[in-house]
Amino acid sequence: MRGLTNEVIILANKIESSKIGTGTKQLISDLTKWLTILAPIVGAVCIAYFLVRKGMSDEMDHKKWNTRTTVAIISTVGAVLAAVIVNLVVSYYQ
Repeated sequence: MRGLTNEVIILANKIESSKIGTGTKQLISDLTKWLTILAPIVGAVCIAYFLVRKGMSDEMDHKKWNTRTTVAIISTVGAVLAAVIVNLVVSYYQ
């Protein structure tokens, strides 16, 4: 048997130039921009609500509302930082 070879030809385009690649990059970029805007607003509303509830609560509930306020602050900062980091990483692929 002469001349029998198994040849595989692979044709592939780069993912970053495809519609899926460019659309995914744009979607991630848009979502992180919205998260950067919305996270501080939602965080501020939650913190204001928790502080109002703390002011209306008795001494037993003060610690719970302090804890909730602290968690809301940390979560807001974490969400904004995560959005900024993801947006920064995505910007390198453009």
